[in-house]
Amino acid sequence: WAVALAVMDHRSNAEKFCATLGGVSGLLAMLKRPLDKEGKGDPQQAASYAMGNLCATHAPAQELFASFGGIEALLRLVPAPANPQVQRAACLCLANTVQNNCKLIIKTLNLGRNDKHAP
Repeated sequence: WAVALAVMDHRSNAEKFCATLGGVSGLLAMLKRPLDKEGKGDPQQAASYAMGNLCATHAPAQELFASFGGIEALLRLVPAPANPQVQRAACLCLANTVQNNCKLIIKTLNLGRNDKHAP
């Protein structure tokens, strides 16, 4: 949660975090982890909020996150019966990841179109 708060509206923190490849890949690793036995998904929720804040305040983070499979990781957290808090955080992160970026919007739509489990 500390990262989520640190990058929110603090451009210099976002730039430093984004410049460190371990920062984005660390959050992505948390997003890709299986949900805990209770299905709470606390690490996934925190990582979604942190990455969403980073993408909202630092546009280069959008491309970096997407290039490492971030959009795919978020889309795996959205379908039911996922924890509603995790779903909400993943959707907010996805919205911030693709905001004002036509290329990433098209990528997301194509991923959804190719998903056999999509409604």
